[in-house]
Amino acid sequence: MKYYGGCDVGSTYTKAVILDETGKICADTTIRSKI
Repeated sequence: MKYYGGCDVGSTYTKAVILDETGKICADTTIRSKI
């Protein structure tokens, strides 16, 4: 099975997600970005 990851780093929060090849979310997280 293949997995795909993505992230978004903003000034306030950093978000990441892992999807499997069917598009189902396997893992996700949101953390506060460091200043």
